[in-house]
Amino acid sequence: MLSRIKSSSQKLVSIQAWKIRLVFFGGAVLVGLIAAVFAISSDFANHWFKQQSQSNEYLPFLITPLGLVIIVWLTRRVFPGSQGSGIPQSIATIEMSRHEDRSKLLSIRIAIGKVLLTIAGLFSGASIGREGPTVHIGASIMYSLGNLAKFPNHFMERGLVMAGGAAGIAAAFNTPLAGIMFAIEEMSRSFEQRTSGTLLTAVVIAGITAIALQGNYTYFGSTTVEIDVISSALLAVVVCGIVGGISGGLFSYLLVHGTRWINPFQSRWPLVVAAICGLIIALTACSRVAFLMVRGMKKQKY
Repeated sequence: MLSRIKSSSQKLVSIQAWKIRLVFFGGAVLVGLIAAVFAISSDFANHWFKQQSQSNEYLPFLITPLGLVIIVWLTRRVFPGSQGSGIPQSIATIEMSRHEDRSKLLSIRIAIGKVLLTIAGLFSGASIGREGPTVHIGASIMYSLGNLAKFPNHFMERGLVMAGGAAGIAAAFNTPLAGIMFAIEEMSRSFEQRTSGTLLTAVVIAGITAIALQGNYTYFGSTTVEIDVISSALLAVVVCGIVGGISGGLFSYLLVHGTRWINPFQSRWPLVVAAICGLIIALTACSRVAFLMVRGMKKQKY
């Protein structure tokens, strides 16, 4: 008992321990701030594109292809390593053994690129979200702070990346508990190896920081519909589970195999592929605007 008390008191006054806490907690606040600003900017960019496409249905045919071409060019020339949704890249860095390999996917430059390119994509009408990129941004910020503070290797390999990624989830979805579970289930894969009070506290701090700026919002919205728990609710759960599972599996299958089919063309003509994707998105936006206009005209008629 005395040895435990002595060990705890030493950790409490240890300069190294406070240095670690300062980086984790200060980094968590920074991740929460950037995630909140990122969310607000993303919502503005998405709303702006919707307004422009509704006011001029032909404008997406210029904005979207041109925007995607510029984004691909910047990604390849200025921000290499910022490709992808963000979550697979963050998880992959935990399994890497070399610091040089990890630094190719986690850096301040990549975090800046992730923010700017995602917002630019939303301004262009691209079908992308900010949640995955927020995880990558959080991991990059934490890892870079660890580099500046010259942390020990075991922190650099797992702790900072997990804390940053989980903090990104907490801030993006307004769910600190989900961020903790994300660190447990997805980024670490085991309970014993990652249970750290400092890590969990950092995740909660990031979530609270984002809530302070954005307010206590519900990410998926809310509904006032009420159904009977015994009969209707059970049937709804089964139907939603089956339909959602089949749809999600089919979507994943098409996404994986479609990406493999497109990759050879993307490697040879990346800007051309980006422009074609932009035209497809513009056609989709144009069709949606036309559908809304026709529906509005029918409502006015009747």
